[in-house]
Amino acid sequence: MTEEAPEQKEAEVHKTLDLLVRKYLPLDHNATLHVVAGNAGEKLVGLAGQLGADLMILVSRGSSGRWPLRRATVEYVAVNAPCRVLVLPALEKGDARANEEPPAQA
Repeated sequence: MTEEAPEQKEAEVHKTLDLLVRKYLPLDHNATLHVVAGNAGEKLVGLAGQLGADLMILVSRGSSGRWPLRRATVEYVAVNAPCRVLVLPALEKGDARANEEPPAQA
């Protein structure tokens, strides 16, 4: 098995994400994709600084699962980001809270 150069892997991932964006993003919305190889926390912090981001929104499942971000990455970004960071919990597909109706108002 040969290991791809980071630039090749980035191009492959960018192509896949571009297809997903075109498939799922409404036509009246725009998205800019940034694909970089390396340590996720460091790359996210660096990209936020490069772009002059005002806010980063991260989804974390804690230490389990492959995606969304691991807890260590989220903590690194929250401490080192040049902007505010909002961390949201991931909703599991069968999460009862996602399907609950709001309580009735009296």
